Amino acid sequence: MADITRGDVHTDALHDDFGLAWRETDESVKRYPAATGNIFPEVEAKKSSGTYLEVNLEDWKRVQASTGGLYDKAPTVEFGVSSGSYECVKHWAKTPMSHEVEDDSDVNEVTDAQNLREFVDMQVHMEIESSFIADAFITGKWGTSASITNKWSDSGVASTPLEDIDTADTTISDNTGRRVNTGILGLEVWKKLRRHPAIRDWVQNRTGGTSRAMGDLEDLAAATGVERWFVPEGFYNSSAKNVTASYSRNYGNGMLLLHLDGNPGTGPMKLRPNAGAMFWRKFEGQQFHHRTWTDEEITVDYIQATMKMVFKVLSTALGYWIESPVA
Repeated sequence: MADITRGDVHTDALHDDFGLAWRETDESVKRYPAATGNIFPEVEAKKSSGTYLEVNLEDWKRVQASTGGLYDKAPTVEFGVSSGSYECVKHWAKTPMSHEVEDDSDVNEVTDAQNLREFVDMQVHMEIESSFIADAFITGKWGTSASITNKWSDSGVASTPLEDIDTADTTISDNTGRRVNTGILGLEVWKKLRRHPAIRDWVQNRTGGTSRAMGDLEDLAAATGVERWFVPEGFYNSSAKNVTASYSRNYGNGMLLLHLDGNPGTGPMKLRPNAGAMFWRKFEGQQFHHRTWTDEEITVDYIQATMKMVFKVLSTALGYWIESPVA
């Protein structure tokens, strides 16, 4: 009689309480901060496209008032107004409700609706974030695009990151009267910057002589006076399906310094000075719309996520781009 094997009496079954996936959960804020509304103010659009008023800065800040005598008339002070435009773009993705998993015993299906919803949400967030990066995290988009001769990755004293950031603040302040209060930098830039002697020396002086191997974002904020810093950690695969993966960071070797002043409001006089904003339009009554539907032709159920949003530069003068600050 032949020996009884494991396969004669046991069939592998899918463990429905465990598995390996790449769920973002709360990490989506770190990976896709622009898409999730954590960097720029969000403006709900009344229509999918439209215009908004722009007040002329030169007129607004020109001293037009004067002193006068008892019977003098007050001078008329005026400002010019122009218009900008926006058009919300539909970002969407769908995925089958049943995903086949092939193993060496049989075919199982993964049908957790919550997991699939998170997957399509992530796809939409990646697309919106990528659109923002392609449009704004680049040379030539903002009022100033600077290149760093003495890279911050150099250990020598010729490299001056704090002074370079201060130059950006001075430039924006001189041109607009506003200060830099927000910074976005790629992960590789931050890895080099946090170990830079200028940051470490500043931390040591701040802590009364206590030395640390590297600084953190709170140290960077205190050293530069820039209140908010973002180091997005997202990355993506640019290869087509069934082609060897090619991974890249969403945010490369660059730094963007901005002035942002919260929610721009809904009227022309409430429009506070902001480098940019995310315009969004409800899709079927929701900001982030989800639905499940069936493709009757091939009898497949789908879960779909849709968001209508676009990033809009409002003032190039309120942005300062630093190209390749590290080697």
